[in-house]
Amino acid sequence: MKYLIKSVIMLVLISTFVGNMIVTSAQEETVLKSGNYEYTILEDNTVEITRYIGKESEVVVPSNIDGMEVTSIGSFAFSYCDEITYVIVSNGVKRIADYAFNLCVKLKEICFSDSVTYIDFGAFSNCQLLSKVDLPKNLEVIESYAFGGCKSLESVTIPDHVVSIKRYAFESEKLTKVFIPKNVKEIASGAFACCTALESISVDNNNEFYTSKDGVLYNKSLDTLVQYPSGKENKEYRIPDGIKNVLCGSVYCKALKKIIIPKSIINIESSEEGTKYCLDWYYYWGMNNSTEIEGKTFSYITPVLAPTLSTDIYGYPYTYAEQYFGKRLNLLEKKNNTLTTKSNSCFIKAKKLKSKKQTVKPIAIKNAQGTIKVTKVKSGTTAKIYKKIKVNSKTGAITFKKGKYAKKTYKIRLKITVSGNSTYKSKTLYKAVKVRFK
Repeated sequence: MKYLIKSVIMLVLISTFVGNMIVTSAQEETVLKSGNYEYTILEDNTVEITRYIGKESEVVVPSNIDGMEVTSIGSFAFSYCDEITYVIVSNGVKRIADYAFNLCVKLKEICFSDSVTYIDFGAFSNCQLLSKVDLPKNLEVIESYAFGGCKSLESVTIPDHVVSIKRYAFESEKLTKVFIPKNVKEIASGAFACCTALESISVDNNNEFYTSKDGVLYNKSLDTLVQYPSGKENKEYRIPDGIKNVLCGSVYCKALKKIIIPKSIINIESSEEGTKYCLDWYYYWGMNNSTEIEGKTFSYITPVLAPTLSTDIYGYPYTYAEQYFGKRLNLLEKKNNTLTTKSNSCFIKAKKLKSKKQTVKPIAIKNAQGTIKVTKVKSGTTAKIYKKIKVNSKTGAITFKKGKYAKKTYKIRLKITVSGNSTYKSKTLYKAVKVRFK
């Protein structure tokens, strides 16, 4: 009986727990409506706005809805609201989710409250008229593509609390300067690569992780190239000696015609898609996609990786750069010629030479880069028969004129020269060969 009672009590508890889970889950999934907003209630009984259904051009995102605090603007909540020109995010909102304001094509200005600490992936992507952004002072993370496709962006103020700026966070055709504050610890690949007018990146002197030289962004220890500003007008950029790592998309610049890679480079980052050669590749916004949320379809634009193709890459032979770029790399120094020779055993029957000339091939010439020239060198025992031999200038074959020869071994010294070419240096070898007379 005691075990039966315990079992019944346990079943009641489990049923109550499961029932609460179902109720809670149902509450979380229920979309409510208040005025111009659809919303859901989060686990902490705060509100996430899931969709704006108004038509106003100037919008104030409320701090409260139906007596509950608004803490989040959800995915695609304002996406495709093409009437909106101005937005105020009220105090209390902490998170702006992915693509929240995507394709608000008339949005020119947004005013954040300082409660915002996180701006998610593509949150303001493709807001093509957005010209000025003063980010909230308590913001900590700017996610990838947060301001991608914002081609009119002229001014961005990154606050001191920001610790991380993700991949390709900004895109602009008008932004010329960026200042990195002291607390930024992470700037991911190509964070500013799509800012085609960017001329200079400067860094707070107290930042422990990054620095800039001549407007170019490096890590503090100066062994990683983070970003060469895409709007610089220089025709040539020599990556400084000592740089070991280059981030993907770090040197996309239309004006650049020549990039010189030092011998110190040991790694050039490839893209997440595995694309090689992305040192000077960049992202542009042009791939249309769509997603369905609660029965509604939302379109959005995502970035596409593309090469510049106009930049010539220069580097040194026998380095990582040559391994990485292969034939695309223009060599600053010629390689050592690969010319090699191999001696062959040669025998001639002396009596045959009484009636006709004889030819032997005492060496094999291999891997020569360029034009070969073989000549005889008069020295030692060669001098005695110098006038009796003729050397083929291309193969090194030796022809002995007919005549009388002693039965012995003759040592003949040859000079093998290969001219080299645009890739390989010239090279000269001296080779002593032996021809034995029987």
